[in-house]
Amino acid sequence: INTNGKLVVPTIYDDLWAFREERALAWKDGYFGYISPTNEVIAPFIYSGGGHFHDSRARVKRNGRWGYIDIDGKVVIDCWYERADDFSEMFAGVRDNGYWGFIDNKGNIVIDCKYEKVGQFNNGLAPVRERHRWGFIDNKGNKIVNCQYKNVKNFSEGLAAVKIKGSWGYIDTTGKLVINNIYQNAFRFQDGLAKIKI
Repeated sequence: INTNGKLVVPTIYDDLWAFREERALAWKDGYFGYISPTNEVIAPFIYSGGGHFHDSRARVKRNGRWGYIDIDGKVVIDCWYERADDFSEMFAGVRDNGYWGFIDNKGNIVIDCKYEKVGQFNNGLAPVRERHRWGFIDNKGNKIVNCQYKNVKNFSEGLAAVKIKGSWGYIDTTGKLVINNIYQNAFRFQDGLAKIKI
């Protein structure tokens, strides 16, 4: 419905997610597709998986593999990755042959698939895991923070939560510990505040 309570998208879908970038992921008759706010079908209901739009791209799964469509519903990166994450700061994590790397929004591999796991880019840095330890790289693939942490969370407002010896603290974008690891859990900063568990 709109803010006046008027039904604008009919109740014909089995499930429907929130609109992002004026596109919504919808589920109908066992498949995912995408619609506009006026209920125009942007991408047909042919996908076995899908994600929200970020940076004008949405991940979709077909024949057991992941790729990406643009906001017009056109496949712009073919479905051949084992796994795929949402785009963030114009890059997305993808898995090929069991390892993760990053592509740009045209599908070019910009950071080779060589990591056990990756997170999303935020503040120009992304978490990566090697030998069961996490660190951070920049969007050129340079190691900014060595892989030394048991667990990490994405950067936000210049800080990232990291787990050291069973407790959480925060590092800055240079890797310096700026808030001591004294918390049972720690979350991302938003508007200068972060939720923690003591």
